[in-house]
Amino acid sequence: MDNEVVVMSVNRVPPMGGLVVSAVGGRYESMDEVADEAVRRMLNAAIAELVIFAGGYERLVQSGLAPPVAAAAEIPPTLEERQAAFEKSVEVQQDVLLAETPVIIAPVVVPDEPLSIPDQINPIIERHLAADPELAGHAVKLDQDLQGNLSVVCDGKIYERPDMIEDIGIRKAIRSALSEWDRT
Repeated sequence: MDNEVVVMSVNRVPPMGGLVVSAVGGRYESMDEVADEAVRRMLNAAIAELVIFAGGYERLVQSGLAPPVAAAAEIPPTLEERQAAFEKSVEVQQDVLLAETPVIIAPVVVPDEPLSIPDQINPIIERHLAADPELAGHAVKLDQDLQGNLSVVCDGKIYERPDMIEDIGIRKAIRSALSEWDRT
């Protein structure tokens, strides 16, 4: 589809560590790190849609992938219980919203903030990959951690430097994209 919009990307920190969400130029390991309310709403809506995509929260519980929603008790609920209750409430709200109107997620535009280096280079990389039929199916992007360190995510695998990527064609595409970016 020509009008697809990347809402967020989800990566796993190796080896089999936690998930990291990249969205609107930020990188988050927890929803608590998202300070901007508009970004928080966008991510919550996307996550809720993913729960719907998976067939609903109950299906995830039945598959053993999510804990059941705990009944209210006198003991304060754990973080996991609060999260499960929130996800269930989002699922119910989404069902109501979907019955009334389609959900449309528009990209959040943050004014007056310059694009990060990865946000500037990633569209150029995508264009270079799309131009080569042998590389068109690969997912390659630059990522930046909170300390400003850059890495390359190639087909779900994280590399510290482009020269560590096995595929020579992908390395050349990244090098060409970086050269083009450097000239701008």
